[in-house]
Amino acid sequence: MADHVDDPRHRYSYELRPDAALDRSIRELALRLELDGLIASGAATAPRFQPHITLLRADHADESAVRQLALDMSARPGLELAEVGTFGHGRILWIAPADDRALRTARSRLVAALGDEHVDPLALARDPWVPHVTVAYAIDEPNRAAAKQLLGEHVPLRGHWTVAQCWDLDVRPTTCVANASIRHGH
Repeated sequence: MADHVDDPRHRYSYELRPDAALDRSIRELALRLELDGLIASGAATAPRFQPHITLLRADHADESAVRQLALDMSARPGLELAEVGTFGHGRILWIAPADDRALRTARSRLVAALGDEHVDPLALARDPWVPHVTVAYAIDEPNRAAAKQLLGEHVPLRGHWTVAQCWDLDVRPTTCVANASIRHGH
């Protein structure tokens, strides 16, 4: 699996970040997987491990789209991460919202704001899109069932999305280029 996709529509990642308590809970679960020997040592504390949901990737950063995303998510009630799943034959372990309608609506609005021609075609081709928070990457085959079971024993997790962001993935270190707070109840 390549670390870099050579397509300009893959450069900017539009994401939602959880509140501090939910972020901490997700990180604690990843650390538990690590301490139980189910994922590689250091994976739960690696700088690249930042709990979030990626809505899509595009060829440009649009601050107004990030502000609108934050506004769209502001009217939403709390978040419950209750579904556990995997991608890549079990190599990637994730948790997902029990109700993802608000995320699907926000993503559709974001695609409309950016324009289909500017959005990563791989993102548009994935149907259905599975909004998720990745908890672990590259799980060795013998550990996949146990890792999924452990994660399943610790959901649901509750919290809120607190920040909408856009990240430039083509610079090192990756850089947040647009940021908007999500104010619930507004």
